[in-house]
Amino acid sequence: MPATMTADYIAEAAQNLSLPELDAIMERLTTIRAHRRVPALAQTEADLLKRIEAAVPLAALQRRKALKATQAQRELTPEEHDEFGELTDEIELAEAGRIDLLSELAALRGITLPEVARQLGLGRP
Repeated sequence: MPATMTADYIAEAAQNLSLPELDAIMERLTTIRAHRRVPALAQTEADLLKRIEAAVPLAALQRRKALKATQAQRELTPEEHDEFGELTDEIELAEAGRIDLLSELAALRGITLPEVARQLGLGRP
């Protein structure tokens, strides 16, 4: 272990974690990030930020990305094509839920949805 922890070192170490361990560490990092991003967050805001960060399943995003890379190399099998469609639907639904959460946070803060997205460093919702 290096004397100074870096993001690259942590990311490399995370590659050796099981999916449940990775999910657990992501949840902890999301909480840390939420508390640092906006100082002294109210618990409601902290909870919303945590849910916003976790709204889109990381495993689904990664699998869809892998299938997209496969698709660039060759035609997907019918099973892969079906899986790609299902993952796309799942991610789109999760994104819609994420926008609902962002709207809730915007209302809580008394600002617009685009403004809360800008504050959080997100693209246009």
